[in-house]
This record gives sequence, structure tokens and C-alpha cells, in this order.
Amino acid sequence: MSDQKQYDPNGELDRVEVKIIAGDGNQVAYTNDSVKRFIEKRLLLAWTALKNTDHLQDPAATNLVSDQDPTDAAMDIIGKCIEEIDALNVQTVNGDVAII
Repeated sequence: MSDQKQYDPNGELDRVEVKIIAGDGNQVAYTNDSVKRFIEKRLLLAWTALKNTDHLQDPAATNLVSDQDPTDAAMDIIGKCIEEIDALNVQTVNGDVAII
């Protein structure tokens, strides 16, 4: 799936092989536990960015996310974490991803 990099840039989600008998044959399934870990990690990274600065526009701690720019503020990191969670959610709503 080409959009996987958007919502799973580090390949953290554990795939489940399922036989699709009706609907979209390109659907990908992931384990519930790996999706929960994925979301928990982003929430913790966002929380870390939030707690390590006095102001949201202050530079964030380094190496929080893989695509972090040295000039990213805490708010940028929070936004990136939200975008990854939202991208996965969009894929599930669209029926491209199933969580099992």
C-alpha cells in the first residue's frame, strides 16, 4: 500500500494476513495491539514535546520523531504526531485498513 509510509513511517504496525471474501482486495489488516502501541507512542512523544518546553513555539527536544527538523518547535512535533494518527484513522474510515 503506497499510503503506508504516511501513517506508518517506521513500519511499526504488525500486519495480519486475512482472506478477504468481499470488498476491497487491497485492504491491509493490522493487529489491535500494534495499533494501540503506535497511538500510545505518538501520544507520549507529543506529551514529551509539550512538557519539555515552556512555550509551544520553543524548539522541541531533539530526536523525538524520525522526520524532525532541528528548527521544529514543540507544536510542530505535536502536529506531526497528530497527523500520523489521523492518517491511520482516515485509512480505517476509508476501508483501506482493518484493525483486528
